[in-house]
Amino acid sequence: MRQKVPHFNRTVFAEVVSKKPLRGIMEVTGLSAAAVYDKLDFLYRQCRGFAGERESRAHRIERKRVRLCVDRQDYMINWRSKSARKNIQLTAICTVEADSGYVLGHHLNFDPDINQTEVEDAAAVNGDFAPDRRSYFRAQSQYWLNAEFERMAGKSRTDIRPNFDGEEMTVDELIAAKSRWENALPDPERPDLPGRKNQLSPDGVMTHLDYTAYAHARLVRRFVSGARYATIYCDQDEVLRAAFISAFAPKILMEEAEMAYVQFQKQMTIDEKKDLMRKSNKVVASLALASGDTEQAAIVKFMANEYAAAVSGEPDWRKRWISHPRSTINEPMRRILYLTNTGNKTPERIGWTLAGATLAPVDNYFMRLRRKINYLERPIPTRSNASRLWSGYHAYDPKRVLQMLEIFRVYTNYVRTKDGKSTPAVKFGLAKGPVRFEDIIYWTPKRE
Repeated sequence: MRQKVPHFNRTVFAEVVSKKPLRGIMEVTGLSAAAVYDKLDFLYRQCRGFAGERESRAHRIERKRVRLCVDRQDYMINWRSKSARKNIQLTAICTVEADSGYVLGHHLNFDPDINQTEVEDAAAVNGDFAPDRRSYFRAQSQYWLNAEFERMAGKSRTDIRPNFDGEEMTVDELIAAKSRWENALPDPERPDLPGRKNQLSPDGVMTHLDYTAYAHARLVRRFVSGARYATIYCDQDEVLRAAFISAFAPKILMEEAEMAYVQFQKQMTIDEKKDLMRKSNKVVASLALASGDTEQAAIVKFMANEYAAAVSGEPDWRKRWISHPRSTINEPMRRILYLTNTGNKTPERIGWTLAGATLAPVDNYFMRLRRKINYLERPIPTRSNASRLWSGYHAYDPKRVLQMLEIFRVYTNYVRTKDGKSTPAVKFGLAKGPVRFEDIIYWTPKRE
């Protein structure tokens, strides 16, 4: 598709990943809103094509091991009409390879290429509205239906789906609260239940989160299939656990993949975190002195012993949370839950997995995303304040959120660099050096 005033493409690209709002881009470039949106459509297509061509060979790269950090994040979409003051609440699942920082995927539970009317018509033709029709026998069971959405929203106790992580509670209280919430769900693998003041998008279709999670996990598995060993760390989340264990099941059974939950104290001041880190460093130093090993080896031994004690003392694997002796600024008071005990691993091997557990790479990416993309800046309220909200920076069209997630992912992987020499794509083996904005803007498919 031919671009008008193409010399502004680079400006729009650079500004949009640097927290410049739409009106600010219009002022800088002199473009109309329609022209800026047209360029965002173009940049999204270019980013998908550029990254897709390189990522298509990722599975051929042989690697000794990969460490995958997985989490999900909710985004709010403003209502367009005063007569329907309800938020659209979407969820995206993201996986970051820890050692390289490469963002393997960031997928939203939204499909912009089909509309709700088409889904409802297909459901009617297939008899999906019959009272005895199981959801998984529907014509397009991956999509929410209006009646299904309204029925589930009517059962909610809050206006919108709340965020636990923003609440004032200890890490152990957070673990218990999330467990109670998941246990109370009709289906723990479908946690994307709407609130009373949520609505479906007037454009495009919202997908069930479990379908998005399983598709995301299978894509990640393909990207890293050249790795001999995979370690997966994710937030305490049943749908993520089920999706990744399903995708990596053969490797787990062959002892070539492991998985663990990671949870930590969310609400602490920076001074509290620093004080806790200093105290934990002294604990780790004493462990190393007592064992005569390095600090890392001492942590491994400690975690192995703690896990062995938990296994012998707690029959329910869901309650075998282990405290990590080292607190960091990003993850104070870590708790780890091992998820893939096949009965064939030694305590020491499990200790190594638990000792290296972290979500910092994906959490840091989420933090940069919220700081740099205006659409995504404001977080989801907690349960005590889970009411509808409107923000001047939020998007009105879910498609724009989907586009910005991919544009920012490609920018992070290929363009953004701290030292001017390396990017996550270089470390992951998909680039030889930093990529310029122009390389993506003027990318064309290679001819066979």
